[in-house]
Amino acid sequence: MVPLHTPLQPHTSISSVIAAALSCPKYLLLVLQAEAAGMKERAAGGVQSFISLGQLRSSVVALPPLSEQSRIVTRVTALRRLCADLRQRLAEREAVQARLAEALVANNAQTSTQQEDECHAA
Repeated sequence: MVPLHTPLQPHTSISSVIAAALSCPKYLLLVLQAEAAGMKERAAGGVQSFISLGQLRSSVVALPPLSEQSRIVTRVTALRRLCADLRQRLAEREAVQARLAEALVANNAQTSTQQEDECHAA
């Protein structure tokens, strides 16, 4: 990022054009991560897909006020943490379910064997 009034050179990258006083780097990272999925869907090409320069130039990134950017980053971070916690709890419950299913199958197999033994003994 460059200060707002810095003259830009012809080789200046897209990320350098954003004024430092207007943006929060973590917010920009979130926006770019979200945009990456959409860009992959719009990518063209067979072996090595690409995004055209025209698509990049027509991309617009909304820059809410800095305070709102910070609130968005805080909220997204909290939601990601919640999602990670939920995935962990789901994995733990699936493991418990698998152990219960194995125990149930083993118990049914043992019960069936006992019933067969009783039938043959009678």
